[in-house]
Amino acid sequence: MVAYSNRFLTIAGRIRKLYETYQSAPDTKLKEQITRLRLRLHLIKNMQALGVACLFSCVTCMLVLFGGYIIWAQWIFAFALVLLMISLGFSFREVQLSVEALNLALSDMENFKKD
Repeated sequence: MVAYSNRFLTIAGRIRKLYETYQSAPDTKLKEQITRLRLRLHLIKNMQALGVACLFSCVTCMLVLFGGYIIWAQWIFAFALVLLMISLGFSFREVQLSVEALNLALSDMENFKKD
């Protein structure tokens, strides 16, 4: 959850900075970056929501175990694992988008250097 929160804070700061830059000098590349960051922000929001739901399910599982309902606890824990897998899938996609953005920035620098 800490890693997810750090990603969110980093993206939020980057969006604010790009927005200020876009307000002072509108550019289509900046608009494209903001659009990509919006998608990443959406993925991070879903990652966090699923992560919280996973932790909530794990706590519920423990309470159910203390109540002696083993079969229910197994099902709840299985559900928590599914939530965690989906959250990690969103995380993986967000990392892919981040790498794509970095590769675009690097290619822009390489093209600038050649010109």
